Amino acid sequence: MMKKNRVDMNHLQMLLRDRSIFSLRDIEFAILEPNGKVSVLRKSDHEPTVRSDFSLQAKDVCLPVTLISDGVIIERNLDTLGKTKSWLMNELKNYAVSEAKQVMFAEWRDDEGLFVQKMSN
Repeated sequence: MMKKNRVDMNHLQMLLRDRSIFSLRDIEFAILEPNGKVSVLRKSDHEPTVRSDFSLQAKDVCLPVTLISDGVIIERNLDTLGKTKSWLMNELKNYAVSEAKQVMFAEWRDDEGLFVQKMSN
């Protein structure tokens, strides 16, 4: 099947590494999909652990919202959050930022608040 689809072992190993699988021993079953990707069923003892394995309560998932990209404020995203440009500029003061153009990237997450990455000098 691999020859028919022109996939050699090196290519298969690369596809598996893209899925964080570094040994064929970890695989119970693999399918080469029509789009060229590999779907994998790992052996049960090689499955990653999850929170429920330790009886830990699941955390809420919060999607990040980009507020500044390449120094430009994305006002529609501020509107979506119910925030204003003046609110954002006030928050940026906490990062020693006086203008949006000083910011390469800024995002908001409800669970973690504002993240700011300044432009490099």
